[in-house]
Amino acid sequence: METYREDNSRTRYLTEEEEERLLAQCKPHIYRVVLSAIHTGLRKSELLSLSWNHINFEHRLVTVEVSYAKKSEARSVPMSSRLTETWFPIRIADPNVPVFLNSKGKPYRGISTAFNSAVKRAGIQDFTFHDLRHTFASRLVMRGVDLTTVKELMGHKHINMTLRYAHLSPGHKHSAIAVLDQSAPNFAPPVSDANPLLSQVIEK
Repeated sequence: METYREDNSRTRYLTEEEEERLLAQCKPHIYRVVLSAIHTGLRKSELLSLSWNHINFEHRLVTVEVSYAKKSEARSVPMSSRLTETWFPIRIADPNVPVFLNSKGKPYRGISTAFNSAVKRAGIQDFTFHDLRHTFASRLVMRGVDLTTVKELMGHKHINMTLRYAHLSPGHKHSAIAVLDQSAPNFAPPVSDANPLLSQVIEK
């Protein structure tokens, strides 16, 4: 199976318009892989190792086993409605069958050629499969999900890995300070601290 070394300096992600173009250029078997990457944030190796026993439709969870999780800890990622709708019709009763099969019905050994061809046809520049993972994290942060939760969903070992996305939430500092206003008592400042000119006006 293909291996890929994560580039921790990148935060390239798809715009919604780019996603639409890319998916339109994906053949059916690649379409499912790409959509799944966008909606789970799983690494390529984690995605291609999924079997149907890792998918729980009742609780809408995807489980990544320890052997494929980079930080050697199993984790579960909730399934979005769109992902559930994509996977449910193709589910197979045999739990050991891979979720993703190539156009010949065989397990994937690699998808770079097919993916890169779709990216090229879509006219998208400077984009790798791993950037689909960045797309997942970036969209969560831009929609207000806290970094600790993003860290857990991404399977990051350290929060420093997740902090690269902090700048995508420009209002997060304002939101944090606004919490103080929610519980602060409403009181006027002491007279001694008030503006002396204002005090003179009040006395008159």
